[in-house]
Amino acid sequence: MGRNGIRSFLLNAAWVDMSSKQTLPARVGAAGIAAFLMIWPNQVGAQQLRIGPTDVGGVVTSAKGPEAGVWVIAETTGLGTKRYAKIVVTDDQGRYLLPALPPGTQYKRDEYVEPNAPVDPTKDKRFNLGFYGISVNPNDGSVWGSSTSGRGWIVRVELGPNPPVTALTEAYQLPPSEIGIRGMDLDSKGIAWAAGAGGNLISFDRSKCRIRNGPTATGDHCPEGFKFYPLPGPKFDGVQEALGTVASPYYVWVDMHDIFGLGKDAVIVLDNQSDGVQAFANGKWVHLAVPYPMGFFTKGMEGRIDDPNGGWSAKGLWATWGGRAPLHSEGGMGTTPYAAQFQLRPNPLANAN
Repeated sequence: MGRNGIRSFLLNAAWVDMSSKQTLPARVGAAGIAAFLMIWPNQVGAQQLRIGPTDVGGVVTSAKGPEAGVWVIAETTGLGTKRYAKIVVTDDQGRYLLPALPPGTQYKRDEYVEPNAPVDPTKDKRFNLGFYGISVNPNDGSVWGSSTSGRGWIVRVELGPNPPVTALTEAYQLPPSEIGIRGMDLDSKGIAWAAGAGGNLISFDRSKCRIRNGPTATGDHCPEGFKFYPLPGPKFDGVQEALGTVASPYYVWVDMHDIFGLGKDAVIVLDNQSDGVQAFANGKWVHLAVPYPMGFFTKGMEGRIDDPNGGWSAKGLWATWGGRAPLHSEGGMGTTPYAAQFQLRPNPLANAN
């Protein structure tokens, strides 16, 4: 109960874009007193109000100054439920804080500019980014892909209830240190893993992003989400930097169900110029070699479980090999494409079940 009766202010849709100060119209209750909801990202009035990246906070004022005892309601229907809401009441200085709000989904397109038009902070922007690799997040159903445009992008698409009309995109550009990207996959936590054209295994964790959308989301807005893991092995002559591995990674596949045996979410990197594939598990590299014929490379991999109770011999990874000119590989004329199976024994003398 405020000085002028019960009043409430409603924030809906995708919560509030905290990248800039905003003034929002208020829904006024029985007292009918007009007021404004002032949202400040850093400081309110004379005393600082600490607002985190997932919080909404500010001060409610009217012509008489700060208003105490006002209900502030944040709600959305974009979280897979009919309605999600949090309610707080302003303090004696009119301040409020709605902590740790989950990211809501707008599910509608605002006015936008075309791909070749300059960025307009007041509008959305249409992207023309084709996917080289594609994967679906098992946690929220969002579609992710890698785009080779420029120095490379990681792209997330929220389909909404009526795609493509309701589809909204977040696009994260690789840092300037990278020179390109190829295939990608997602792990069970929704972290994206991709093959860097220059020789890095790339990971991108969206949960670390302080900014995901809004007027400051111009592509380079989440460097904190990226990590890079240089591939082992020889480099091209004259290359001293971390990039430049001869292996030339092409694609990745994530062992989300620990089919192979190196652990859940082990990342398998498929090399263009190698004698096998390279696995990244628990922060360490493991090289899986195909000894014959020399020059193994694959463009894709998949896991298969024949018997979930059959032990190591009843499951494994499968990959195909077959270049445009197999006759130039070891074996010469008559060499044909083949499928390779990878299995991991628990110890060198383990027998099949």
